[in-house]
Amino acid sequence: SALRARRYDGHVAVLDEHERRFPAGVLVEERYATRVLALAELPDTERACRAAAAFLASYPSSIHAPRVRASCPASE
Repeated sequence: SALRARRYDGHVAVLDEHERRFPAGVLVEERYATRVLALAELPDTERACRAAAAFLASYPSSIHAPRVRASCPASE
């Protein structure tokens, strides 16, 4: 709901809580990609690009990779 409401900082907080509760859950890749996309909507572009680069290093063949790349052109 935070993502749909464009409350990206709230969305990142929800993802942080999910990571705390389920650090090795089956949705790790999705959580990571979603965090990158939410961070890209916040003013801290540098943080978003660092997260995008880290995601792409960990999941270069991910189905989410194109959207992550597009969220931060510097990560390509």
